[in-house]
Amino acid sequence: MTSAVAADRTALARFGRGLAWLGRVELGLAVAAFAFVATLTMVQVTLRYGFGGALWWAQEVSQLAMLAAYFFSIAYVYKANQDVLIQFVVQRLPAALQFGLYLAIQVLIAAFCLLVAARGLLLAPSQLNFRTYILNIPKFYSTLPLILASLSMAATAIHYALAARARLARAPRPAGVDALEAELTLLRETEGQA
Repeated sequence: MTSAVAADRTALARFGRGLAWLGRVELGLAVAAFAFVATLTMVQVTLRYGFGGALWWAQEVSQLAMLAAYFFSIAYVYKANQDVLIQFVVQRLPAALQFGLYLAIQVLIAAFCLLVAARGLLLAPSQLNFRTYILNIPKFYSTLPLILASLSMAATAIHYALAARARLARAPRPAGVDALEAELTLLRETEGQA
């Protein structure tokens, strides 16, 4: 193994560890935001029906927290490979086509997520000028979780594609066994560990 290949593997492993750490942070933020919304809703219901009052800011803060929880949890689910995959159709395809589709899907996911993040950033100047009605904070805070989660998912898709290519390049080619089929099996088993 050349030093360049070893350096690529090391860089890819660091990239994967960084994404795993980011996934744990995203999961923590999503859980904290969901817990916050549940607690705030419980307090709001208690105040409204128990004491005839309410927190004037609760709805807007809950909405922002739910946006954060939703987008960070989606980014985590993608990293943990817990999304729903249509494998029953894809597994009937030849191994080379499966692998090509897998790489193409990762490229499309990265491109879409980067497009969403770019559009969100293009909206930022106008959203920084518009204020919310209740808290009087920039509307941009509603778009920020989408931008961050999209960038995170794009990085994850890039990592998945690079890791798949690296595994294919170093896959052994045993006689009588389709190397791509063996690699796809390895890819399915280890993808969630990235």
